[in-house]
Amino acid sequence: MLGCGGSVGGGGTGPGAFTTGVSGSLPLNRLTSGQATQLCNDVTRANTTTLGPTLCDALNHSGALLSTDAYQREYPTAADAQLQMQCSDILSLMDPSACPAAVTCDAVYLASQPAACTATVADIADCLNGNDALTREWRAATPSCDGLTAASLTAYVAPGGTFDSYANATAMRSASCTALVDCSGIYPINNTSPGS
Repeated sequence: MLGCGGSVGGGGTGPGAFTTGVSGSLPLNRLTSGQATQLCNDVTRANTTTLGPTLCDALNHSGALLSTDAYQREYPTAADAQLQMQCSDILSLMDPSACPAAVTCDAVYLASQPAACTATVADIADCLNGNDALTREWRAATPSCDGLTAASLTAYVAPGGTFDSYANATAMRSASCTALVDCSGIYPINNTSPGS
């Protein structure tokens, strides 16, 4: 929401929401190079402090469950405690530095938009906050290793289950990101814009 100071943020989306000091009503095709740099600095800050770690946590937990599912298929009589230990062991090996960025930003391209780009700074905030909310939903719906059971694992990986619902590119992209499809310089994960 646009506040007195000109910042755009999550409007109540909770901790970790993306905010910027650049006015939300400003069209991307009217950004100065200084505003584009500030916006990219805000994107980088949010990616480093909240958006990226949230995405990485969801990806790592999901990856640990998928690996544990492979273990369960090899050892179908494994007890819940064995599945929990397997999942925890795999999760402990996950490297957060290997995770993709939740969003990348290039100030040079952000400040020189094609004519087809009609998005505003608020559209970027809506997209990033929407993606973050989807990632948080995915993580909340992903069983933790310490509470994992054969039944919860099977439900998670089943066709139409939680993994299926969140793992494809369309499910992990907020509908609000469609405003950015014709824009350049801002690349949320699973973006389908021509410049990505």
